[in-house]
Amino acid sequence: MWTTHEECENLIKEEWEKGITTGTVGVGARLEGVKETLTKWNKEEFGNVNTRIRKF
Repeated sequence: MWTTHEECENLIKEEWEKGITTGTVGVGARLEGVKETLTKWNKEEFGNVNTRIRKF
């Protein structure tokens, strides 16, 4: 559901490119940034999926 959404790939690319440090610290920081961005986007775009599923 999320990975096939048209915005998902662009969100990941944009957040990943914001990283300015290199090495393992940089990868960790980039991953944390992607996680935060996707978490926020998920709530805004899809809301509480579990609640929506229960309604069906």
